[in-house]
Amino acid sequence: MGRKTTKIILIGLWSVLLCVLLWAGLCDLVIPDTLALATGEEIPSYPCISLVYEEENGGELGQAQTMSARLFGVVSLKKIEVKDYSGLRLVPSGQTLGVRLTADGVCVVGIAEVEGEGKHQSPAAAAGLVPKDMILAVNDSPVRTVADVKAIVESSGGAPLKIRYQRGAETRETTLTPLKCATDGKYKTGMWIKDSATGIGTVTFVDPRTGEFGALGHGVCDEGGVLLPLSRGVVTDAVVSDVVKGKKGTPGELHGYLKPGKTGVLTKNTECGVFGAFATPPTGEALPIGTRAEIKTGKATLRTMLDGAAPTDYEIEIVQIHDKTANKSFTVRVTDARLLEKTGGIVQGMSGSPIIQNGKLVGAITHVMISDPTSGYGIFIENMLNAANNPMAKAS
Repeated sequence: MGRKTTKIILIGLWSVLLCVLLWAGLCDLVIPDTLALATGEEIPSYPCISLVYEEENGGELGQAQTMSARLFGVVSLKKIEVKDYSGLRLVPSGQTLGVRLTADGVCVVGIAEVEGEGKHQSPAAAAGLVPKDMILAVNDSPVRTVADVKAIVESSGGAPLKIRYQRGAETRETTLTPLKCATDGKYKTGMWIKDSATGIGTVTFVDPRTGEFGALGHGVCDEGGVLLPLSRGVVTDAVVSDVVKGKKGTPGELHGYLKPGKTGVLTKNTECGVFGAFATPPTGEALPIGTRAEIKTGKATLRTMLDGAAPTDYEIEIVQIHDKTANKSFTVRVTDARLLEKTGGIVQGMSGSPIIQNGKLVGAITHVMISDPTSGYGIFIENMLNAANNPMAKAS
């Protein structure tokens, strides 16, 4: 009898333990790894689970906090990163922005042959370099401009050069031997390179307290779609001079030019946008933000600038909420006849245009659908704020 009782007790204990483990595993799946809060009353609750704050780090655009999910208040299940944007108010801008970005390296944009004495060949091709590669260093010396590379190559005397470069997410090394050009007597590599990127986009938000801003809703990339590593950058005012209307199969585009001078600095280039600070913050009504949990399908407002005078609000509809990628968080469709008449829908250059719903800044336009220019993708505002990773540098 005693042995049977012991066996029953052991089976019962193992059953309880198994149930606890299964419950803990289920809770781990249900409880998110990250939370974005717009008010202090949005922390979710779970049966038998308590969420306890462990640490807190203040930031200009919200606080980064860590919570511990504990079973029965004792067993720690997981850590949760909490971004608390309670009370945060940002100005939805819609202002056209000029971006001038210098990368941590030079980008290969083309390969060509060098006319040597009695032979034509491409030293770059022989070294295995291809367009879209990012040259980071030559003979262990970092290079950031075309002039840096040119000086090293022309003074090489034809000696082999060690090239460190980036292809996609991978860093590689190769050896390139410059060839003396028969035309001008200078040593050359046989590759076309560039050291900066310029363009126009739209400012999504400005923090009226600090002048910090976020724009574009996606990163500035090289010809291969690889995010350019930012060395330094500035922003300027930009003027939209023409609008190429989009049509099915051919995206439209804003044509414009950058004004001289500098209105601020760029400090970050991320897949969720570019970030920096204005020397003189633009004015406007600041709105609270709406997180992913607050966005609903239905009517919303798109703010963008097409005529060079001031940003204008247009009606759009949020038709689907998803999370394909960090900057394709939901799908929108333009419904405003004025915008459809001017642009055909969403066009290149409108990236970063803020989206407002129910009096809150909820996101920004990022991409147009090639098959249907009246539709495109947007990014959650919390994705942009998380990518900003404040505090950021101030403008000088």
